[in-house]
Amino acid sequence: MTTPDPPAPPVDLAGDLARLDVETNALVTTLKRLDGVAWAQASRCEGWTRGHVATHLARNADSLVNLVAWATTGVVTPQYVSVQARSADIEAGAGRPGPTQVDDVVDSAERFRSAAAGLHGPLASPVVELRMGPLPALEIPRRRIGEVVIHHADLVAGWDLSQAQPESVLESLTLSAQRLRALHQTDLTLRTDCGSWVIGTGEQIVEGTRAALLGWLTRGLSDGVASTDGRDLPHLPAWG
Repeated sequence: MTTPDPPAPPVDLAGDLARLDVETNALVTTLKRLDGVAWAQASRCEGWTRGHVATHLARNADSLVNLVAWATTGVVTPQYVSVQARSADIEAGAGRPGPTQVDDVVDSAERFRSAAAGLHGPLASPVVELRMGPLPALEIPRRRIGEVVIHHADLVAGWDLSQAQPESVLESLTLSAQRLRALHQTDLTLRTDCGSWVIGTGEQIVEGTRAALLGWLTRGLSDGVASTDGRDLPHLPAWG
């Protein structure tokens, strides 16, 4: 019998947007503390500086506005024009001055927040397509929360995943487990305080707090994560 994932909180647009506000405000507070030199320093994302991360977050917000438009109008509007265009936009913006980066993150977040409020009514397209597959339109704000939380920690600037809202970490853990299942590359049981996620056969049990497991799944951070039988932690595929 397949073990169900821990239940995610019911979709609540107003509550999800309020939680997004909390996570976004925390991110902006961190960004405003960075000085000029810090923006060019490496993040946890391979090959990306903090400037790359901030630019990605801004362009991600705009890309999700596209998906909201698809959901509310029924007109197919891809998240990104292409993978190449996504990468080019990030590279083009990564070297901008810090204040410009902060303004871009704030302004794009406000555009997304305003657009996402329109998801409350009847939707022309209840399901839209991400680059990685279909997504219920009402879950678009939760995907944005995951982007904000994971990439906030990627800045390595005094904030870590343990400071995120517990629901935000839980949602991101569930998404990470679903991604591993789709890749068919590992057999794990991920166990934390709120339950377990079974990947493949679930043979190797790995335990940790929600935040520690999320850090391991997304960035390979092993602090606070351990296999219950003493085996080494398996190598996981890179998370973009």
